[in-house]
Amino acid sequence: MKIYTTTHFEVARQTRAYFNFGNKNINIEKFEDGEALVSLPEAVINENVVLIQALTAPVNDSIMLTLFALEALKAACAKTVLLVLTYLAYARQDRQTRVRSITTCAVVCKMLSAYNIRKVYVLEPHSLQAVGFFNVPSSSFELVSAICEHISRACALEDAIIIALDQGAVSRAAKAAQVLGVDMVSGHKLRLKSQLKVAFQRQSKFKNKTGIIIDDVVDSGKSARSAASELATKLGIKRILIYCVHAVLSKGQLKFVELTASNSIPHRKYSIDLTYTLSRIIKRALANKPHDELLQTR
Repeated sequence: MKIYTTTHFEVARQTRAYFNFGNKNINIEKFEDGEALVSLPEAVINENVVLIQALTAPVNDSIMLTLFALEALKAACAKTVLLVLTYLAYARQDRQTRVRSITTCAVVCKMLSAYNIRKVYVLEPHSLQAVGFFNVPSSSFELVSAICEHISRACALEDAIIIALDQGAVSRAAKAAQVLGVDMVSGHKLRLKSQLKVAFQRQSKFKNKTGIIIDDVVDSGKSARSAASELATKLGIKRILIYCVHAVLSKGQLKFVELTASNSIPHRKYSIDLTYTLSRIIKRALANKPHDELLQTR
């Protein structure tokens, strides 16, 4: 078996170390006009290959490098390819929101599905609907267990509550609250012209608690900023912690919240390591063993 990447070298390196593999990296040559040339460093004829990719900024470059790697593996007669996406670009564009627009996430998934992929694994897509756009067997997996482990070590659970910012986050938050044995409260997002507001019902029993928001993606931080203000006002929360899987942070590190993230996106400060979870999934997949609660299969 070989483990490759063209976008997330650190996670690929750590995953290879878990399996004690020493295979080389895919060769990537960049030209002055922005073009790239991808070539395999060794023969992969009749071998199982795991391709670990993060479709992150520059997003379109990452997509093209993924397609080039898949084409190279196909041309080299790899036996099977497991594609692992630690971050799926365009996942937030998983439905048509404007007249005469397209569902961009579906286009990306269909392009990736054009190759000889045995299965695709996506870490915490924006919705399970996004995983369904692939034309090959596909599953999502999550990091709730790893996040809960970190929370249990970092926080006094008797003073903590789990917070879901909207209905889309309730399932994840409820699972974490159950594992940790703490209360949960959920809000709802209101989009007023160019403003985003997260509203909560007024409650007094959470006064002076530590609020822990668990989200899939944090980018600009608008939701977090609105929620922090509302939680302090309506619930009397004294401290806000945010745990997220994908720290996109396209405008840089947030300064107004305490953020803990995973290493799903390269070159981000992280405290939640996805490598152990990922290694378990790969091991089970290659052994044709049934998957456990790590996966949510479509």
